[in-house]
Parts: sequence; C-alpha cells; structure tokens
Amino acid sequence: MKKSFALALVFILSLTMLLSACGSDDKKTEETPKDTTATTTDNSTPATTDDTKADPEPAAEPPKDLSGKLTVWTFATNTHEKMNEAFQAKYPNVQLDFQILSWDDMQKNLKNALATGTGGPDVAMIEGGWFSTMNTGEGLEDLLQAPYNAAELKDKFTDANWQRWHSLDGTKLLGMPWDIPPMVTFYRPDILEENGFPSDPVELGEYIANEDNFLNMAQALKAKGIYVLEQNDTIFNLYTSGEGFFDRGLNYVRNNEKFSHGLDLAKKVKQLDLALKDCALWCDGGKQALATGKVAMLYYGGWATGTIKDAAPDTIGKWRTTTLPFGTTSANGGSTMSILSQSQNKELAWEYLKFTLASDEGQKAFVEQGGSPGYIPAWSFPEVADKTQEMLGDQKYNEIWNPLAQKINTLWVSTPFDTDATDIFNKGIADAIDKNTDSKAALQKIQDDIEAKIKVQKDELKAKLGLQ
Repeated sequence: MKKSFALALVFILSLTMLLSACGSDDKKTEETPKDTTATTTDNSTPATTDDTKADPEPAAEPPKDLSGKLTVWTFATNTHEKMNEAFQAKYPNVQLDFQILSWDDMQKNLKNALATGTGGPDVAMIEGGWFSTMNTGEGLEDLLQAPYNAAELKDKFTDANWQRWHSLDGTKLLGMPWDIPPMVTFYRPDILEENGFPSDPVELGEYIANEDNFLNMAQALKAKGIYVLEQNDTIFNLYTSGEGFFDRGLNYVRNNEKFSHGLDLAKKVKQLDLALKDCALWCDGGKQALATGKVAMLYYGGWATGTIKDAAPDTIGKWRTTTLPFGTTSANGGSTMSILSQSQNKELAWEYLKFTLASDEGQKAFVEQGGSPGYIPAWSFPEVADKTQEMLGDQKYNEIWNPLAQKINTLWVSTPFDTDATDIFNKGIADAIDKNTDSKAALQKIQDDIEAKIKVQKDELKAKLGLQ
C-alpha cells in the first residue's frame, strides 16, 4: 500500500470521493467516493443557527403546464429515482430522459460536450472533483442571470455550499448547490467502553477535540492491537482538513503554522507506530482488521456507512458516529446539478433544478431515497431529524451531522492546477514523514515545487481572470 493512499483519499476531490449525495444511506452506490477531499479557502461566513429555521413555505403554486423532453445525465445510481417520480407527478407532460453513465464515461462525455458545444444533456450532475476543469471556461449557464435568477434561493443553502459552485473568479453560479456532506468520525462504542474511553457520541466528540486526549487514546488502544488511524498521514489530513491549495486570487495557502503542526503530528504517529498502515475499507488486510475489531475509528463522509457495511458486514449495528478529532469541520464530497448552455430546453431544465434541489417537495423525495440534503429547510424535516441507520445502531445520526454541515464555512476552491498540486503535495508530505524532515522546510519545498510546476499555466489563467 502506498503511503500516499490516505492523502489521495482525503485531499483529491478531483479529488473528492464520489459524492455523498446519498451519503446517509446504507446502500453502496456509484457515488461512493474514489477520493476524499477537503474544502476551500473562501473564508465564507458560516450559517448561523437561525439559518436552520426555515421560513414558512409559501402556498404552492399550481404546476406550470410544461411539456417537452428533458435529458439529464448522472453517475449516481440511487439518488434521483424518488425525486424524478415526484417531478413527473407534478409535470406529467414532460418526457424525462434520465441517463445513468459510469463514473469515467460521465466525465469524458461531459467534457467533450462542453468542449464541442454539442452532444450534451440539458442537465448534468457534476461531482465536486471535476469542477476544477469546468469553472474557468464556457458551456455552463450562469444561474444568477435571467431567466433563472437563482439568487432568490441563496438563503436556502449555507454560504459555503452556495459559493462552492461559482466560477473560479466568483462572478457566476454554474450549478445549484446540492449536498454538503460533512466528514465525520465513525467509531466502535463497545471497543472504546471496554477500554475506558467515552462511548456516548457527544462525550466522545468533546474528548477527542483535545489533541492530547486523542493521542493518549491512540497509544492506549495500540498497546492492545487496536487502531484509530489508518495511515501515518491520517492525523495530518484530519488536522488540516478544510483547506484547499489556492484561494480565489490563486494564492497558495497550504504553507502555514496549521500545516506545520499537522505534519509534526504525523511524524509523531510514525515514530510511535500508531497507524494500521492499511486501508480499512478497500484493502484485504484492512477489511480483516475492521471485521475483527482491530479498527475502532474511521473518518469519512456519511457515504461510508454503506462501505463499512460492505467491508465488514458482521459489524452492522456496532458503529456510531460523532464529530471529528481536534474540533475540525470540513466537507467530504458533494455534487451539483448544472444546465448546459447548449440546452434547447432551459425552462424545463430550470424547473427540474428548482424542484429537485430547492423545494420541500423535491427534497422530501430525496430524503426518502436516503439522501443527505444541503437544502437548509430539509434539516428540520422529521424525515431527516429522526432518521436512523441500522449500521449505526439506530442512532439519530443527523443530530451530529446537520450541525456539522452548518459549521462548514470554507470549501475547496477548485482550480485547474489541483491535480498537479495534489501529486506534488502527497509525495512531499510522505517523504517528510518518512525522513522526519523539518516540517516548515518540507512545506516550503512543496510550495516551491508546485509553483514551479504550474507557473506558466497559472500566469495565463491570472491574465485571463484579470488578476495581474
């Protein structure tokens, strides 16, 4: 197993793991991320507690007499069915051509359609990791402009989720916000309780927010052959989660005290041999450790409940969920729905987006399917607030997840340089951990290497965006 595996899991949303739009479902879907990402450096203002209290819904307007054919592309296998049924019930004269593509075909076909201006759908689901290749060019409608006027719906979403789907320069809204799945801790309460640690979700969350507590727990459990860290760099990813590579001004942002301390923690984990050094969800050795109670904690988006179930079915009901160590909050996945400029059915496309992503009716259907909504009014739906999962011992997990989603105030600013930056960053961090390199020196070298690699491309983009 490469030592950079966990970094790839946490930092690349091109990164982000296949959506968690259906993240709170126990079923494994094609949205199960291949990678996990963190979040950007917009420094957006977080929604306040009052934001979760939805204003009373106005009286529903009678359905528009819409007709025609609407083509929608998605890679997600089980997030749309109920929403589509509800949409068709409201608009029976619309012929909905709903096409599910493979993960790879979706990216390839959508990029080709945007590049050529033809051959694409009316509406496309875009995973967060792909957005870096689509937010600086043409081909997607700006939903802030007429006839969409999407700004009227802004208060239905957290500011971070709203800002995430803007063009790189922040002037256009290229997709409607959907989910904003928080990264969370999955843990085995039976194992923790047996070893004298808190097992209640709230108490444990408070306990592991303290760095010393977390490290003491890791050492005590490791002495009994039990792990709370998959890889040496897992703790680094947790500590720094929530930061992208660049801000909207294309300034590099991963060289600071936060990253330096996170790297120091990762080197300490290696020195104390506290990591499993295997992937618990996808690797044979890790799955065996998971199944036999040698893994007490995991850190992923809500989508991971289904993946844990697949990896260790005998542990169903033995898991619970709480907040992340160190008090960190960040997203772990997410997607948007966009209207292609080549669409000949833009009115239908906009009605579809508004209904499925920004209406009580559409979001109740989404929740029924197992979705994890980013639509703020949905957080108070009984279907969301009281939802339980067998995998989590029937815990009302949204008591933990919804407040976390509300606290996410920065999201990954997707740039065309993210893939190159990720490759260099992952290798540099792995080398620094292995060789016990001075953290500040390692981070400076990583920055220098990234800036050198992308210089020409970055200068061209800055000129295009008027940043020079």
